[in-house]
Amino acid sequence: MSFALGQSTLSVSNRLPAPKGFGPCAVLIYDRKLVRLVPGFKAWASRFPASWPVTAGERLKSVRNFPSAVERLAKIAGGWPPRETVIVAVGGGSVGDFAGFLASVFKRGVRLQHLPSTWLSALDSAHGGKTALNVGGYKNQIGTFYAAERTLLCRPLLGGQPRARAREATGELAKIALIDGGAWARRLKVREGREGEAIWKALSPAIEAKLRIVRRDPRETSGGRQVLNLGHTFGHVLESELGLAHGDAVAHGLDFALAWSAHRRLLSQPAFEDLRSFHREGMFFRSPPPPPLSERKLRAALSQDKKRERSGIVFIFVRGWGRTERVTVTIDEIVAEARRQGRVR
Repeated sequence: MSFALGQSTLSVSNRLPAPKGFGPCAVLIYDRKLVRLVPGFKAWASRFPASWPVTAGERLKSVRNFPSAVERLAKIAGGWPPRETVIVAVGGGSVGDFAGFLASVFKRGVRLQHLPSTWLSALDSAHGGKTALNVGGYKNQIGTFYAAERTLLCRPLLGGQPRARAREATGELAKIALIDGGAWARRLKVREGREGEAIWKALSPAIEAKLRIVRRDPRETSGGRQVLNLGHTFGHVLESELGLAHGDAVAHGLDFALAWSAHRRLLSQPAFEDLRSFHREGMFFRSPPPPPLSERKLRAALSQDKKRERSGIVFIFVRGWGRTERVTVTIDEIVAEARRQGRVR
């Protein structure tokens, strides 16, 4: 099945699409692990006009490595008509960011299609039209708004992921459920060992919930899209400084935001207990508590936050199901709250 999402199309399929359907000028950029994880993937990839295996991860997104990537793409597709050239990104968030940024700048922009292969990218990063590279060890410091013309959710790709990848994705699933607050969200509960099944069932309402927000603020000009950063301010610090997986970091970031919301009396105690129960006991929050950060590292990471303004950082607080509030806070205030919660040594 498929349905239109603005200028993009989302499709859902139980099998890999025919390579010829992408046209004669398609470059497949894919996570090399998929050859091992997905039966038949190697043969499928070999049927593209050009294929390019990459090693997924934050190093792939380093701006230092990007010039050589552009040179490689120029050798592959430099002679192809730009309007017919399409980059097909198959992988998780790092592959999507890398390939998306490449598509957005190569010959001033060529076509882009996403086939997310991780539950996290299927839920979140493959939708919304944002690309990014890392600079100096800090995440997503440069990027573009560049929507894929199509995103295809393919069950064989997602089903080939280790269970741990599905577990990590539940952090982002909890985030969009709290933001949306609809009936689908309140019914959510993930059973241990069945994470992938739960996410697959929730994909359509979760993606549509995100895109309702994106459509209102596609280029982050009004500030409305910032609500999607719920859990990410502190979560990105844990990810960059402690090496936590993104979904696990977001889960801990959500816990931080809920506790701070209650402490500031933006969230009543009964509402806090309800939401924390959903987050923790609903099996969205599973990784062990990370060790406390040093204050110096916390301050350094927060100083690079993309949501930072002259007066501070836009932090997303929670007032209840489907109710959030954007508040500009200082780095000192975040550090003080982290100290209160025992997250800083």
